[in-house]
Amino acid sequence: MNSFSRLTILSVGVFILLTSCAKEDDVQPMGNTGSGPNASFLGNWYVEEVSKLYGPATYNIYIADSSDNNFVLISYLYGYKTKITATTSNSSNHIPSQVIEANAVSGNGTLVNNSRIQLIYYVDNGFEKDTINAVLTK
Repeated sequence: MNSFSRLTILSVGVFILLTSCAKEDDVQPMGNTGSGPNASFLGNWYVEEVSKLYGPATYNIYIADSSDNNFVLISYLYGYKTKITATTSNSSNHIPSQVIEANAVSGNGTLVNNSRIQLIYYVDNGFEKDTINAVLTK
């Protein structure tokens, strides 16, 4: 592995470590939290996850509905400032492959009940692919 790859991986690791320890600001609602098809997924969620590359982390995210209820927007997943889009269907959610802050992100999850989501997602920086197992609770 060349020094650029190591520096990139080290930088991402330090960033995640530092942001996972900081107090999170409360995220304000950005969309409809009513009774639409995505309603069970919406709101503030506490994340407990284990990254294959970086180990365990805990933090808060917010899931908001899109303006037309066709998808949801996930704020702060994996420490990203950019919102991740996902689709929902019944008790399943799907993060289609998308480039977020120069990384390919994708994944799938299941709404276990109104206060728990099981999520497996992947982050690929072009050098290494991280696999993250997460449990989201309200």
